[in-house]
Amino acid sequence: MGLVDRLRNYCGGSRALAMLLLIIAGSGAGCMGWLLICWIAGWNPGIINPWLALSSDPVTALTHFWTFASYMVLHFSPLHLIFNLLWLYWFGLMLTDIRKDSTLLTLFVGGGVTGGIIYVVVASLAGKSGTSFLTGDSCAVLSVMTATGILMPDRRLNLFLIGEVKIKWIALACVILSLLGGSGGAAQGAHVGGVIWGFGASLYFKGYFGSLFRRAHANEGIGTYSRTPRHNPRNTARAMQRLSDHERLDQLLDKIRISGYDSLSAREKTELDHISARIDKN
Repeated sequence: MGLVDRLRNYCGGSRALAMLLLIIAGSGAGCMGWLLICWIAGWNPGIINPWLALSSDPVTALTHFWTFASYMVLHFSPLHLIFNLLWLYWFGLMLTDIRKDSTLLTLFVGGGVTGGIIYVVVASLAGKSGTSFLTGDSCAVLSVMTATGILMPDRRLNLFLIGEVKIKWIALACVILSLLGGSGGAAQGAHVGGVIWGFGASLYFKGYFGSLFRRAHANEGIGTYSRTPRHNPRNTARAMQRLSDHERLDQLLDKIRISGYDSLSAREKTELDHISARIDKN
């Protein structure tokens, strides 16, 4: 069994989470090794920043566009690396328990890139002299934490000396501590960008934006008497029924994944059977 497969077992079977942890831990070890080499040789460790870290200068950031991704795997502080790994593992493990690996990757990469963009924008608007660089995957991890708290708010964890606490409160506390503990300025704006991406993406995964679009589409044309419908209302009703069935089925399956089949009430079990039968018939 390879290293990735072994790590995958500890990650609840999630290959994406295992790969992210392995990449971040490996690159973090490489950064620590680079610091040691520079200390022995008397070099300036910052010579790699323009090529791998995200520059606050817009021209440099755009011409070195790959740094919007590469900056996330640079950690030059052991504590920074350890806490980001732990938070990603804990919240990523819970998230992949109810969602696909693609959800985790979308949140992680999207949160990191969004945070990077906001970092460059805020630094440009601030107009400070000199160039600074952003490193670490805190924006990406904050995105995962925020989305986990929204997608599964009522899941409970047993905390030492505290007892059972809902995920939404743990995620909120971690996000607030991360934002308050930042150095301010553009770096703090980057953290906010990760939270914004996690919030917006979680609403999308919950189908919120799709519901808004369907309502807007349903209301389109109200009061315009000259428009003749080109569709069969009966077919539209059936389509909406199938859509609502799938949404309700996802809710029931999420509850089963989190708490088990026995957590369903008798009414929910009957509803699950009826929905499954309708979907199979269609």
